[in-house]
Amino acid sequence: MIDFEFEFQYAEEKQPTLQKVGGSIPAGRCVVLCGGSGCGKSTLLRCINGLIPQFYEGELKGFCRLNGQDTAGLRIGEIGELAASVFQDPRSQFFTVNSSNEVAFGLENHGLPQDKIRRRVDEAFRIFHLERLKDRNVYELSSGERQLISILSAWAMDTDIFLLDEPTANLDFAATQQLKEILLALKKQGKTLLLSEHRLYYLADIADEFWVMADGKIKGKNTAAEAKAFSAEQRQTLSLRTLDLAEITVPEKEPLPKTAPTALAVSDVCYTYGRKAGDTLSGVSFSVREHEIVGLVGANGCGKSTLLNLIPRFYDVTGGKVTAVQVDASAETPELGGKAAETLAAQLTQTGSTAGADAITGATLTSEAIFTAMDACLAQAQ
Repeated sequence: MIDFEFEFQYAEEKQPTLQKVGGSIPAGRCVVLCGGSGCGKSTLLRCINGLIPQFYEGELKGFCRLNGQDTAGLRIGEIGELAASVFQDPRSQFFTVNSSNEVAFGLENHGLPQDKIRRRVDEAFRIFHLERLKDRNVYELSSGERQLISILSAWAMDTDIFLLDEPTANLDFAATQQLKEILLALKKQGKTLLLSEHRLYYLADIADEFWVMADGKIKGKNTAAEAKAFSAEQRQTLSLRTLDLAEITVPEKEPLPKTAPTALAVSDVCYTYGRKAGDTLSGVSFSVREHEIVGLVGANGCGKSTLLNLIPRFYDVTGGKVTAVQVDASAETPELGGKAAETLAAQLTQTGSTAGADAITGATLTSEAIFTAMDACLAQAQ
């Protein structure tokens, strides 16, 4: 069971993020916090799991009781024995480099015997058919694969309460279905689930209630049946996505003229991470024309993020070539290129990349100028 009431304002903010937000979730129920970005979903979860006020500074008022126990005065680890958390960015909760050790970490902190820890870790990977992720370097996994490891770590703790902050943010469709099965299993075991989410379709048959948040308040507590009955106009007003994927339509788009010049060419590109066996990318080739919008899609771990990191030279290709054809952003409106360059220079300065800022200042904002600034940033970092 979860009982809470909070008011909270971050130290650097002028307005409260949460305004007298309260609720009660009976044991064994699943509640989804939904609403537009910035409405307070993640902040509410941080208040419940103790990250606020122990890691995020600000003014907190109110109370929280987990299974009847007041969390005031409890350390983060003690709250973690009552409620397991899955963060939106899995990297922010990793304590080890090895995936199996990461799943074992919380169990070790709670002093479980080594043989029981090994059995529990093996069980986590086996039950959810994720043996391929055992004993892997978590920083060589894709974002979605890292998220699965964080979910397994929470499952291994076997707490009565699970708090998940946008757990599908990095998951592909198949992994999202896998998460759905995990949540269904937890609910059948009588676990209490509280999630914040934008993707709602996979929770349509799991959630008991959808709590809609806006402006730091819970505006409505809707049963699953009520949420499913929302019209498209109501969802748009509440900043909610559909609970039924069949409702999604993709509008036709006018194709670009075949004469449009090429802006980016990727030719036979290969890439391998460190000592990892086999190429993450092998023989990738494609081109993108000016004003064309291309989406890279595919399963977690297929190489999407790696490819995007190769194009701006964050990584060096191990084979092949990436060519960005120079595009002068000031060709039609001379003031645009200058203003864009000034904006980029200011951003680089704010992040400490003074060399990159110097390289872009006064330049026409072409792809060549951007790459020059990136090279300067990398040289400064080294």
